[in-house]
Amino acid sequence: MIRTIDTRRTTMGAAMLGLLLPVLGAAAEEPAWLAEARAREGKLVDARSFKSKDGVLTGQVPGKLRNKVVLEDQVYYVEVDIGTDTPVSCEVLVEGFDLARMLRSTANLTFERLAELQGAVDAKTVERVDAGVMGANAYIAVDWVYRTQTSKGPMLGGLKQVAVDMHSYGVYCSHVDLGYARTFASVVQTLVGSLRYADAPAAPDFLEVQTLRLGDQPVGVATWKLETDADGDVRSLLANSMFVPAAEGAVTAQDTVHVQWMKPDGRMLNAMHVSSSNDETQTQLELRPAADSEKWRVSGTFMGKPLEADLGEETPASVLTQARLRRDLLADSSPVGKKLTDQSWTSADPTRLLTTTFTVTGRDATGRFTATEVSGPLKVEEVLDAATGTPLRMTMAVGPASLLLERVYVSGTL
Repeated sequence: MIRTIDTRRTTMGAAMLGLLLPVLGAAAEEPAWLAEARAREGKLVDARSFKSKDGVLTGQVPGKLRNKVVLEDQVYYVEVDIGTDTPVSCEVLVEGFDLARMLRSTANLTFERLAELQGAVDAKTVERVDAGVMGANAYIAVDWVYRTQTSKGPMLGGLKQVAVDMHSYGVYCSHVDLGYARTFASVVQTLVGSLRYADAPAAPDFLEVQTLRLGDQPVGVATWKLETDADGDVRSLLANSMFVPAAEGAVTAQDTVHVQWMKPDGRMLNAMHVSSSNDETQTQLELRPAADSEKWRVSGTFMGKPLEADLGEETPASVLTQARLRRDLLADSSPVGKKLTDQSWTSADPTRLLTTTFTVTGRDATGRFTATEVSGPLKVEEVLDAATGTPLRMTMAVGPASLLLERVYVSGTL
């Protein structure tokens, strides 16, 4: 999907090779030449409007477009001049994408093409991962630094990426160079904030976005959307994406989608769970009432193996029912110490319903209610929003580390 590769890099003499090591891992003061390269910024202008050739996509960018915006294989390409030899390259994908997988796959493709253009990429690392919202749109941003072995000797370069969930479609932008960080951010924010896609459905009835941190490191985003169809049924979509750096330039990209269809009162109709790690979809399951009995049945693939099982006749609790019951409990005059228990279908063990126990444990320093939620092997500590019954903050153990989910955006009503 990457159209443009920036071939400008910072050249290093052999005596400077040792200076690369701090950039690729150990903390040390950067040399002056590298600091200067990072400090470069482009030349932007006031936002200019554009419209795709088919008239479906409109937006603004703070620079001159280098191409006509046309739809090619379900992608609109937008290339923005920032006063350098190569533009900021953005893609508007009308079918959407998984944020973490997109970042990993496009980074791999970029490094492959750089190797073809310049020489072997023999070292690379993630310098920064950021996650949050642009308006109501969840994003993950990644900065890389890498070294290539060229005919002129070792060269150091940088790759900036950002993937944005526009709810019914997606935006991916990149720039391959050291520096231009603020310039790149300005282009992306202006584009994302102004984009209008005529074929996009209406905004969801309810939208919540959380950021994910593993320890102190931002690693991803989670979203919850509720939408109502023409028949009045409610679709819940819970999605999370995590981009986790590892040693020697490796990364793990994990994306999960959990869909539930419900009646307006929250009664479950069916559900689906899909999760992928890197480029492999490991789990893809459907839960629905069996056609020949009163039992609920799950079928599909779980952790790469076929799975089919009956779960019994009890209807699983939906996420909407859980939130509404918790909201009602928190409205009680004295909710501390009270519990809610239900039977839920989760990926922790999709072959049976797990008992979920929600206990209001007290209040924090700001007066908000706290709670502990236990579902099978999973235990979560929560700080709650009494208006929605959903967490403002959740913390759970992930091996020796802790995963923190923190709300950064909410709109609509349950």
